[in-house]
Amino acid sequence: MTGNRIDEIVIETLTNRDNYNNAAVHDKYIYYTILTPFGLVPSISENVTSFEMNADCQGGCILLNNAVNLKGNNSYVICFDAFHNLITIARMSGDDSVVLKYVGITEILLSCDDYTQVWVRWKNGVIGFGTGSIGLNEKITTTDSKPFRVYGVGVTSFLLGVWKINIKGNRIDEIVIETLTNRDNYSSASVHDKYIYYTSLTPFGLVPPISENVTSFEMNAGCQGGCILLNDAANLEGNNSYEICFNAFHNLIYIARMSGDDSVVLKTVDKPEILTICDDYTQVWVRWKDGVIGFGTGSIGLNEKITTTDSKPFRVYGVGVTSFYLGVWKVNIKAIPTGYYCAMTYTYCYTQLLSVSTQKIRTYCASECQKSNDCVGFNYRYGGSMNCELIEGGNIIETEDDYEWHYYAKCLQDKTACLKCR
Repeated sequence: MTGNRIDEIVIETLTNRDNYNNAAVHDKYIYYTILTPFGLVPSISENVTSFEMNADCQGGCILLNNAVNLKGNNSYVICFDAFHNLITIARMSGDDSVVLKYVGITEILLSCDDYTQVWVRWKNGVIGFGTGSIGLNEKITTTDSKPFRVYGVGVTSFLLGVWKINIKGNRIDEIVIETLTNRDNYSSASVHDKYIYYTSLTPFGLVPPISENVTSFEMNAGCQGGCILLNDAANLEGNNSYEICFNAFHNLIYIARMSGDDSVVLKTVDKPEILTICDDYTQVWVRWKDGVIGFGTGSIGLNEKITTTDSKPFRVYGVGVTSFYLGVWKVNIKAIPTGYYCAMTYTYCYTQLLSVSTQKIRTYCASECQKSNDCVGFNYRYGGSMNCELIEGGNIIETEDDYEWHYYAKCLQDKTACLKCR
């Protein structure tokens, strides 16, 4: 039996080529099947998405738009014509359409009797398209001098096309947080007060394997680094801690034990290439058992960078993270929505959207969010159309003041564990 088939969506597309060609530029979106309102493009926040496509040796088009419903004023259209082995990338703005680049392909672009993996990427005005694994076998790439943020994705084909989309699902289980601590304030703080500079994860249930004496994160600190705190209390206020700091800039790792007002470095090592990628996430992990503490990168248990032994170990209940430059941490959890929401009035969350709809009352909007395992909250505006916006998990929650909107954060694990709610 194949599991999680609900995460594999199959759709058919068929557009009359003459009708499409004759349509005004700003109306071409109606010939595309919208994917984002269904949550079918989980990696949109990562500026890349992929599909399996079967178009009987023909091809299709992918639309990237600056609105979830594809009705925005700006679009990139990536068309791949397997019959003529031609790929084009165009930008559409209002009633204007400009081909940014086109290339002829000599090899077979799509399989004629089976599915072919195709993908498209976009970031900082660079748009690329390829086949096979994401990032490999790129067929075309171009640059737009006036890029826009993509919120909506659609697909179409001019003969019968079948698209398979694998959706990640359960984005609520992927929490993204930012940390930034003033190094001078941290260094001058007493040992027993250093915990206040850490973001505590355990009260949110964000460290599920803590009982297994290991936990891991994805961390992006721009070639810098951060620290992980293991404490004998869930709120990090206990008397005993292990502090594991990795300074990627100086390629230095140390493990210290803090007890009361005393701090002792157990071990320090110089390790080149602690964080191998400066502009993306690196998997980091820490383990502890029977006084043995270890830290590494990549898959848990592999590529261990440092290990040491404490002669007087303690049981770990709390985990926290911090960074001395802006750090972004991704933590995979098993979220347990409570049905409660934390309200931030006159606030708009401009993080990645799952969908936009019109709802007469706020409760209906909350119900839509509650039904989705990808939704971590919603924006709601009283009155007007398109007034309910569901927020996609797996992204940094960014908010700003807005007198028309109200942001509601879904509470996880208990009524107080609500993301980015002040």
